[in-house]
Amino acid sequence: MSLNATKTNFEESYNVVEIIIVVLFSIIFALGTVGNFFVIFYFGVKLRPAVPEFLFCALAVVDFFASVFNPLLYVYWTLTRYKWYFGYWACKFLVPIGTIATTMSGGIFVVLSFDRQRTIVYPFKRHFKLVYIKLSIFLILIYALVMNAHYALNITLNVETNKCGVPDTRKKAYLVPSIFYFFINVCTLFVVINFTNYRIFSKMVNQSPTSTLFLGSRAKRRKKDNYRIIRLLIALTTVFFFLTVPRDILQFVFLMSWSFGKGLSISKSILTLNSFLKVINVANSCMNPLIYYWMHFGFKRFIKRSCGIKSKLLIRGRTSEFNSTKRFSMASLKNNYG
Repeated sequence: MSLNATKTNFEESYNVVEIIIVVLFSIIFALGTVGNFFVIFYFGVKLRPAVPEFLFCALAVVDFFASVFNPLLYVYWTLTRYKWYFGYWACKFLVPIGTIATTMSGGIFVVLSFDRQRTIVYPFKRHFKLVYIKLSIFLILIYALVMNAHYALNITLNVETNKCGVPDTRKKAYLVPSIFYFFINVCTLFVVINFTNYRIFSKMVNQSPTSTLFLGSRAKRRKKDNYRIIRLLIALTTVFFFLTVPRDILQFVFLMSWSFGKGLSISKSILTLNSFLKVINVANSCMNPLIYYWMHFGFKRFIKRSCGIKSKLLIRGRTSEFNSTKRFSMASLKNNYG
């Protein structure tokens, strides 16, 4: 938004970059809304309310809102040349929802990491209760609102230009909290998640291979499920950082340039880079259902059944079996009776 607020129109008509961006945001909207709806239904309705499934469901709810608001908002801004026709309060409250959802996603990953660390590193200690996990989700919401409060306070509607954005990104009231947000939200999340993953892998490596011989079948199954969730969590967090950090770095460099100098000049290449990094950032909201489909067998089977793939394969199998039986019967009759 700090780059978009100083954007100037280089062309009157829509260029190729803008058309590509609109198409990509439309794809993200379709995949994110449908995919996260399936995730919410599967982990929130079909499965029992265990801690990992509840956190996956909460993450899907956050990503669902991000998939709805972010693509529609950016498509609207691209088509209207960043004009705003929904009034002052909509500018204040609707626009920051996307950044709040992204902040909440990182917080939920932290809770997931701590929960898996306690389960694997301390298997004989009492696990976190579901009520504490729900309380942590509420605290993450408060944290996301506080960390993005400076953005909601500084963003405003310019009546003359009819644009919703930060009027001056060089003001300390916006500049300092934005830099602080980068260090707290990105660097801290990166350190915490990697620290918990390190402890989990250290426990897995140092564990004796004969220790599983003294475990019951139920404990072995639970251990296997924990390892599957760890692999899934690592894939989710890796994709999250890969998609969200590049644009945060660009915004951080842009803000720092105004803190210690005259600032970066806004060129067409920088705006194009910012636009594609924005697409990559928003794409995080639709990637988790694809990762679940790839790595979670139960969710993959649920999707296939929901789409009727299994029934179609079963019908094809029965049809081919009937045809082969029919051919075999005709051949037997021919051999017996000439």
